[in-house]
Amino acid sequence: RDILSVIAVLAAGGIVLLFRLIRPERLARPEGFRSLLDFIAVLRTPKTPPGVVAAVVMRPEFPEDSKVAAAWALCQLQSTTDRLEEYAPLWLAMTEQRDRLPAGVQLYAVRGLGMLRDLRHADVVAPFLQHPMPLVRCAATIALA
Repeated sequence: RDILSVIAVLAAGGIVLLFRLIRPERLARPEGFRSLLDFIAVLRTPKTPPGVVAAVVMRPEFPEDSKVAAAWALCQLQSTTDRLEEYAPLWLAMTEQRDRLPAGVQLYAVRGLGMLRDLRHADVVAPFLQHPMPLVRCAATIALA
């Protein structure tokens, strides 16, 4: 019985240690979104503010794949909301900084502007027809159509 008690105490300590190694508090900050799975979890929350996800894209210290995943998540959020007016300023800010942002972010920014179906954005999208990446050119063509 003493051995079982010691094993139970060690198992409980191991669970607490494992929980601390996972560091769940990092998911409460935008800096904690380091993987695509984190973004998918955010998408399940219907009231996710788009500015939180866009902040990941615009922060220079984040890796390129995190920025692209955040832009993808923003596109997914946009397709499930009726508050489209919140997204135009975010996409426009991303297209203005296209020299600093990865091509994947540019792709989703153009796609997001196209999903808004606002003719005022045609002048912003049109230069992406000359982008060196074929997928960005394709997204610009679809957005303008």
